[in-house]
Amino acid sequence: MMGCIAFPRSDVSTINVSTTAVVLVPDETMTLVDKEKFGLRLTTAPTGGATLPVAATINGINVNVFDRYGNIVYGNQLKAGQVIYGYFGTNGLGTTPEHIIATKVTTPGCA
Repeated sequence: MMGCIAFPRSDVSTINVSTTAVVLVPDETMTLVDKEKFGLRLTTAPTGGATLPVAATINGINVNVFDRYGNIVYGNQLKAGQVIYGYFGTNGLGTTPEHIIATKVTTPGCA
């Protein structure tokens, strides 16, 4: 059995649902650079927002979350105990638009 891989990660116990997005708020401030890998462990599931796109607060702003194929991740795809592993990205110049590519979503496991 493989152990956990060390990289920035945080639990997410606050999930805000607005009229436009489901926003994952990491318990610890996440400051990431382009192409940096990280993990978010959901300790709760969103209440509402099933058809809304998911974003996460990274570097103090809400950043859209896409699956590994570039599709939008929606609120109804999130469950308590899941770990979202992904990469933070920019347009290659270190400027907007920031985005997250979720490379793997597990239920539950190594966080």
